[in-house]
Amino acid sequence: LLSFTVYRYTSRAEDARIAAEFEHRADVRGALTREIFDYYKSSVYALKSLFEGSHMVRREEFRQVASDILKRFPGITALEWIPVVPDKDRAEIERQLSQETGRPFQFSELAANGELVRAPTRPEHFPILYVEPSSQNERALGLDVQSAPTRRFLEQARVTRDFVISSKF
Repeated sequence: LLSFTVYRYTSRAEDARIAAEFEHRADVRGALTREIFDYYKSSVYALKSLFEGSHMVRREEFRQVASDILKRFPGITALEWIPVVPDKDRAEIERQLSQETGRPFQFSELAANGELVRAPTRPEHFPILYVEPSSQNERALGLDVQSAPTRRFLEQARVTRDFVISSKF
């Protein structure tokens, strides 16, 4: 009976120690994750300041700031500029970007078969106008994210006026 009592006491004490260690590690990991996210978030403020301080940011300005952020923060896979474009401005933006990129540019969306097709007329569009790194994300240019799987994240950011992390798609 004494051996069984000592065994139970020791077993419970060991279980409590393991649980306390797990909770401590989870707390540390959570704090580290929040700290890293806040660090990433502060880096993106450089892009925010760039756009707020200029009527129209040029592609090269975006590329310089975004490239610097991506070098310093390898956990960020891509940065995009997605403005709100009223439909009345769509044709002009598409014309400007066709001229700037040297290839036809249009607002697009993903069709059911995965192909990019011209986005339909809507009161407003959310096209990806700039993306870095551009070499791996060229297909994303012009994508109207209203039709993308990340739309709910965009809407959440728009409503809350705060940062939102989207899933990859």
